[in-house]
Amino acid sequence: MQPLTAFQAGVKANTAVRAKWTVGQGADGKIYDAVVQSVAGDQCLVTFAGYGNSQKVALSDLLEPSAAAPAAAAPAAAAAAAPKAAATPAAKKDAAAPAAAAAAPVDENVPSPQKEINAFLFTLTSAPAGDSHKVAAKELALFIKNTAGLRAFYKNKILSTFTEAIADKKKTNGARVGQMEFFLALVQNVGQPAEPFLMEILPSVFENLGEKDKAVVSAAESCLTPIKELLAPRPNTAVPLINVIYEAVKMIKWQSKHQALELLISLVASAPIQIAHAMPDIVPILTDLMWDTKQQVADSALACLTACCDIVQNKDLTPFIPALIKALKDPKEVAECIHQLASTTFVQTVSGAALALVAPLLLRGFREHTSIRRQAAKIANNMSKLVDNPSEAAPFLPKLMPAVELASNETSDPEVRDVCTKALAQLERIRLAAETEKKTATSAAIFEELSKHAVANKLEVDEAFNKALTYCSQVLK
Repeated sequence: MQPLTAFQAGVKANTAVRAKWTVGQGADGKIYDAVVQSVAGDQCLVTFAGYGNSQKVALSDLLEPSAAAPAAAAPAAAAAAAPKAAATPAAKKDAAAPAAAAAAPVDENVPSPQKEINAFLFTLTSAPAGDSHKVAAKELALFIKNTAGLRAFYKNKILSTFTEAIADKKKTNGARVGQMEFFLALVQNVGQPAEPFLMEILPSVFENLGEKDKAVVSAAESCLTPIKELLAPRPNTAVPLINVIYEAVKMIKWQSKHQALELLISLVASAPIQIAHAMPDIVPILTDLMWDTKQQVADSALACLTACCDIVQNKDLTPFIPALIKALKDPKEVAECIHQLASTTFVQTVSGAALALVAPLLLRGFREHTSIRRQAAKIANNMSKLVDNPSEAAPFLPKLMPAVELASNETSDPEVRDVCTKALAQLERIRLAAETEKKTATSAAIFEELSKHAVANKLEVDEAFNKALTYCSQVLK
C-alpha cells in the first residue's frame, strides 16, 4: 500500500476532495469534485458534489480539490453524464449509510434540466452542512445562469423544494444551510438578474439568524454583507428591500429584528431619498421597537431613528431632533417637546419626512391636558401652511384630523377651540389638494402597464416572470 500524503492522512468528514467515479452503471473513471461523508480505516465514503451519488474510495486515491471553480471537471451542463446511483447490492448498502450519504434518486424519465437541478437540490437539502453545500450551491447558481434560466426558480420548483425540505424535521438544519449557501451563490455568481428571487429567500435569511444551530446562523450571517453590497450602488433597490425589512422586524427572534434594523441603518447612507419617502411607515415601527424587551433591538431602533432624522432636511426642526427622539421614546417628555416646538416660527417647507417625525408627537399631544392640546394644534396649523406637496402630508391626515376634531370637541376653552378650528381648516385644505394633485405612479400601476407590454409583445408570462415584473415595478416606483 502506498503511503498517504499529508492531505490524504488529514481527510475527515466534510473535507472537499476529488475522486474517480468507478462504481455503478456508466462509471467513466473520470475525476469529479466530491465531499467526504465518513472515514473508516483506509477507506472513505464520498458524495459527488452536485449529483448526490456516493461510493467508497481508498484514501490513497483521493486528490486535493482543484483551485479552480468547483466541479470544473464536470460542468453543470454535462450533468446528465455525471455519476448515477450505483446499481450493485454493495453500492446500495453504501448508499444507505448515515449522515445523508444516500445517493440521489435518479429517474431516467425526468428530462433535463429538471434531472440536473434535482441532483443539485438533493445535495443542498439532504447532505450534512459542509463543503458539499458550497460546491452544489455554486453549481446550481451557474446552471441557472448559463443553462436553465431564471424561470427555473418556479418552473423547476427550486424555491418550493427548499421550503418542503426545511419543513421536514429530518432535514431542517441541513436544508437551511443549503438554502443560505444557494442564496450566497446567487449573489456572487448571478447577481442583479437574480434579485427578484433573492428577495423571496431573504426573509429566510433573517429567520435563520435566530436559530439555535450554529451552522445555520453562520450561513445566514454570511449572506448579509454580500446582498447589501450587491444592492447598495442602486438606491431604488431599497424599495423592495425595505418591504422585506418590515417583515423581518415582526419576527419573533430578536436576532432577526436586530439585523434587519442594522440593514435599515445602512440604507440611510446608500438610499437617503428612498428612506425619506418611507419615513411615514418607518417612524412608527422604530418607535415601537425602542420599547423592545431585548436591549440590542431597542438600541438598534434608537440608532436607526437617529440616522433617519439626519436626512430630514428642515432647519426649523434640526435643533429639536434630540428632544423629538426623546419624546418618541418616552411619553413623559411629550409635553416639554411640544412646548418647545410651539414657540418656534416655522419658515421652511415641510416635507413628508419632517411630518413623519412630528405627527406621532402631535397625536400624543392631543391626548394631553388643555394647554398642550392648544400648542399641538398651533404646531399643526403652522406646519400645514408650509406643505408644498399635499400628497406627502396625506398619509397623516386620517389620524391627525380626527385627533384635532376630538380635541376641539372635548374642551370648553374658546381659545383652544379656535386654534383647533384653524388647524382643522388647514388640514382639510391639504386633503382636498391631495385629491386633485397629480399622483406619482404606484407600483401596482407600473406593474399593470408593464404587463400590457408583455402581452402585446407575446412574451411568456408565468410565475417567475410576474415575480420579476413585481420587483421591477417596485424599483421603478
